[in-house]
Amino acid sequence: MPATLEKIIHVCETFGAENDMTFCDRKTNCMFFPCHRSRLPTCSTPPSVKLYGTPLPYVLSVTYLGYQITPDLSDDDSIRNQTRQLYTKANSLIRTFGNCSAEVKRILFVAHCSPMYCVQLWNNHSAGVLQRLRVAYHDAFKIIMSQPRSTSNSLFFAQLGVDTFDARRRKLTHSFAARLLVSGNGIISLLLRSDAFPRSQFWRRYCQLVCRP
Repeated sequence: MPATLEKIIHVCETFGAENDMTFCDRKTNCMFFPCHRSRLPTCSTPPSVKLYGTPLPYVLSVTYLGYQITPDLSDDDSIRNQTRQLYTKANSLIRTFGNCSAEVKRILFVAHCSPMYCVQLWNNHSAGVLQRLRVAYHDAFKIIMSQPRSTSNSLFFAQLGVDTFDARRRKLTHSFAARLLVSGNGIISLLLRSDAFPRSQFWRRYCQLVCRP
């Protein structure tokens, strides 16, 4: 096991012993992130990691704060999960509020379907997965409003004052970036002043989405 990781786990074990705590090895998992771009030699198999002498299992996917983390750092699983949740919310709204007025259904759609968790951070995904989410977002609103799927998205959404998928994504990304740039957190401020931030994937994606001509 790498020395640094071994020291971190030893710190956790020591902290638990000093504070009468026990870290559960059955709920603790490991994930191996292979580096394909590094010129340095890397191991092809993950090292054995032990907590209280018990080897920890390696997993291919883990959910942390509602976000799906995978070894290739892809956002595809999170986007697929968002697509499933969108269909679930839309079907629930149709069953419960199908007989309400158009204005009520519009407000419910904006409140329940417009928020998209972690959309601001999506930058490593396939075009097809994102397109399926875009189609689900537009179809859900048109079904709730009893409109045919062939209805023009831009015209229909503009008439009812609802953001299309791309417009909503740009607004959420811009809002997140605006809060990030004025953050008082010392670590975030240090990263923003570094040369790495303008070259980061997040900033490049932000410029493509929001600052495009």
